[in-house]
Amino acid sequence: MEISEEKLTSKENITFITRHYKQDNFTSPRHFHLEYEIAYIEESNGKLYVGNNIVDFEPGNLFIFAPRLVHCFKNNKNPNFNSKTAKATVILFKKEFLGNSFLERKEAVLLNKLLANSEAGIQIFKPSGEVISLIKKLSFNNGLKSVLDLLFILDYLSKCTDYKMLSAKWVKKYYYKLNDGLINKISDYVEANFSKEKIFQDAVKMSGMSTAAFSRYFRHKTEKTFTQYVNELRITQAQKLLINTDLRINDICSQCGFNNPTYFNRSFRNLNNLTPRHFRNLYSMANK
Repeated sequence: MEISEEKLTSKENITFITRHYKQDNFTSPRHFHLEYEIAYIEESNGKLYVGNNIVDFEPGNLFIFAPRLVHCFKNNKNPNFNSKTAKATVILFKKEFLGNSFLERKEAVLLNKLLANSEAGIQIFKPSGEVISLIKKLSFNNGLKSVLDLLFILDYLSKCTDYKMLSAKWVKKYYYKLNDGLINKISDYVEANFSKEKIFQDAVKMSGMSTAAFSRYFRHKTEKTFTQYVNELRITQAQKLLINTDLRINDICSQCGFNNPTYFNRSFRNLNNLTPRHFRNLYSMANK
């Protein structure tokens, strides 16, 4: 499926770019760009294709995307939806917009976590009216006031606890990726070998723990059981193959480490609220 790079860098020496969209439908195909993106949907309903996942969007939704994360918004063609206009505000900024060393400072710990999580795409739930107002008005400010408003927005987003990551649900969490060498070593191995039948036994052996102790340790560190973690890795790979290949669904099932097609379909649906076939059909429409 064709993916385009959207080049948005301004020729001017500015900190960020704000764009307002008002059109009959969102028209961008699946694309990526080199800036971080904050996207506020003011009007419109439909599907957001982000990374290797598909989620619904509606008015009032707020999203954050990292550089190179492929995404696009497609409007709902159902005539029962009231919104006939696609309206959104988008803010784009580079990681080094405050200088190369700023994110190394203690004050930027939460912002670093936000930017790391945005590599999977983030949806912020119930954003405050104040921050939405600042997002919509940001382009009308100038000078230092506009930079301070952007910092206020980022500070608010970095402190939000009501959010979800939208794709690659298996992405290693910010805190243990940095601070725990053992879980980092195990998760790296599992991510490279998730389709192996005896992956659990291999992980237990690497840990040097008993089976029960390892299961408790893994869940404490990742907030998931080992089976959940591996299944999400396998489903993520299945999503990629459904999007990018014409392989038969049963072949994808076995290639990703599932021995039972029924269990594969149930696991896929539990994570995506879609069957593999429906998921593939929806993605085939993303560039139409």
